[in-house]
Amino acid sequence: MRILFLHEVNYLEKPIFEMHEFPEYLAQRGHEVGFVHFPEDWNEEQIKAQGFKSRISGKAARDAEVTLYTPQSASGSMLGRLKTALTFGATFRKVLSDFQPDVVVSFSVPTSGWQALRECRKQDIPYVFRALDVSHKIRKNIFSGLVKIAEKYVYKNSSWVSANNPSMAEYCISMGARRHRTSVESPPLDLAHFSNARAAREEIRQKLGIGTNQRVISYMGSFFYFSGLQDALDEFAKVSKTLSNLKFLLVGGGEQDYELRQRV
Repeated sequence: MRILFLHEVNYLEKPIFEMHEFPEYLAQRGHEVGFVHFPEDWNEEQIKAQGFKSRISGKAARDAEVTLYTPQSASGSMLGRLKTALTFGATFRKVLSDFQPDVVVSFSVPTSGWQALRECRKQDIPYVFRALDVSHKIRKNIFSGLVKIAEKYVYKNSSWVSANNPSMAEYCISMGARRHRTSVESPPLDLAHFSNARAAREEIRQKLGIGTNQRVISYMGSFFYFSGLQDALDEFAKVSKTLSNLKFLLVGGGEQDYELRQRV
């Protein structure tokens, strides 16, 4: 199959998660995979140097190859994101004409998701929305209300909604997704990638100052405000007074990074 993925973050610089894993593992299985990303934090020179269409090696699966599409119409700043939201329809028509996908799988909502969905409906191309987060709560700002409207449009009009957990699926349904066209698919897990973790565990523990017999509660992901990490730290501070053999490990980064470091 020819499968085209879509997200509104930078494919080349975003830490590896399922936006890389799903397309790259599918490419390993022989599918032709394309990806339209948004080059956030890039200037016009970087975007031009990357070019509209390029062939790249995988980040999660190094032996996989993906066709990467980079919108050239604006910089990766906030102003550029707003411009992209208004002009992406024309860009996506160009991508569809070039890649000729059998199906489009989207992680995107406000910057490019609803515009891509409109084009797919016009051209009768199946559109699968992959629901990971509540988009209008990721970054609360003056546009949150508009993002929520875009969410509802995407949930209601997608050919299929795939959620990464049951609670996310129920949220999508409450916002307009059709129950009979909504399902839950767990994120992919590459067991081979972690096959040497046991051997490296003691070395990692020693490096981080974690005793051999201490138990570790770990969080790995983006430090968004909605993640509740400050509440988790407060609760852990209370619990750890009576359970000294526990450690709380945060792995990741994001908008709450500085505050969490200060809180720790």
